Order: sequence, then C-alpha cells, then structure tokens
Amino acid sequence: MNPDEENLLASDQAGDAEAARELGELLAGRGEVDAAETAFRRAEERGDVLAIMKLGFLLEDHRQDLAGAEAAYRRADERGSVDGTGNLGRLLRERGDLEGAEAAFRRAVEMGSVRAAGELALVVLRRGEVTIDEVSYLVDIVCLAADTALIGSDSQGFTAAMALDEMVATCDPAALHEGFRRADERGSLFGARNLGWDLREKGHFAGAAEAFRRAVDRGDEESWVALSETYAQWGDHGAAEAVA
Repeated sequence: MNPDEENLLASDQAGDAEAARELGELLAGRGEVDAAETAFRRAEERGDVLAIMKLGFLLEDHRQDLAGAEAAYRRADERGSVDGTGNLGRLLRERGDLEGAEAAFRRAVEMGSVRAAGELALVVLRRGEVTIDEVSYLVDIVCLAADTALIGSDSQGFTAAMALDEMVATCDPAALHEGFRRADERGSLFGARNLGWDLREKGHFAGAAEAFRRAVDRGDEESWVALSETYAQWGDHGAAEAVA
C-alpha cells in the first residue's frame, strides 16, 4: 500500500467524506468493485454528493445495475447535482422513458447545463408533435449552448450543435427564425449566424449583413465569408471585396 492510499484510509476512518470518495475512485480504478461501492456509499452517508454520482457510474458501468444507477442519479438530482440530473435524463432516454428524460433535461437546463440543452432538443424531436413555441424556445437555448463549443471549445456544446443541425433540417421555418432572433438578442453567435443565413435566403440582405456582422463581432470567423457573399448577392461588390 502506497503512502497516498494509507493517508486516504486514515482520513476515511476518521470520518472524512471526501477521503471515502477518493478511496472509492482508487479502488474502482483497480477493479475492486465491491470495496469501491462500499466506500462510495460511506461517502454518500457523510454528505458527499459527488460520491453519489460515482456510485451511479460504478453501478451502471461495472455492475450493469441500471435500476441502482437510476436510483443513485435520482438521489444526486434531489440534492441539486446538475450532473446527477443530466445523467438521470441520459439513462432514462436510453431506457426508452422519453417523458422522464425530457423532464430531467428540462431541470438540468434550468440548472445551467450546457449539454442538457442539446439533449433536451433531441429528446423533444424524437418525441414528436413539437409546437412552434417549443421549437423557438429550443432553438434559442441550443444556439446559446452551441456557442460554448465554438468559442470555448467546450465538448458539451457539440451536442447542442448536433441538435441545431437536426432542428434546421426538420422544424418549422417560422419557428426557427423566431428562435434565431431570440438567441441573437441574447448575444448568441450561432443565433446571429443562423439568423443571417435565414434572412439572406429570404432576400433580406441588409438584415442578413447586420446579423453576420454581429456574429463576427462575437468571434465567428466563418461569418466573414457569409458577410462577403451577402454583399455580393446584394450587388455591393465593393463592400464584398472589403470584407473578403
């Protein structure tokens, strides 16, 4: 036993919740599933919410105990863990409970989860019968979440970007436009860019150019090309060359 493990054991025996959780992680990494589960449960009893998440992962991945994992994620959700809420939604979706998954992802979005915005949109699209108001709301939150993938290189935002592509391909154009407009007003790069494309397609070149400029100002290099193309289609070749 190395000194680090000895220190964890001593702290765990003294009642330290974090030490019990870290010991569980160490044991799980060595494949000692029973001992890891016991350590995570001790940490949970001492109030460590992250340990509940670790327990859920252990039960799901190592024991294939989906009912136990769901119960753990629910406990984490009830204690305010956004990761618990998101993983509950994911597990419910994988088990075919779209209604439960949707409710969980909605809670996670309200708690500020980036990934949950895209997950929520995908679940709602899979559920079907999406109202215009729902599409507008989902496009709005998904655009803002997708910004994190492009600007902050946050991998969680890629789920939102995927959901946005699917919504553009399948949803009502008027609802999409409203969602893009709302996201743009809230400072979204993706909202401004998609609003620009939508306006340009409808022949509203002035509005499209303004939207693309806002996207550029928010860090979107791709919108420089779109802006130049818009000026060219508008007939202002001087402006097109100036921004090319």
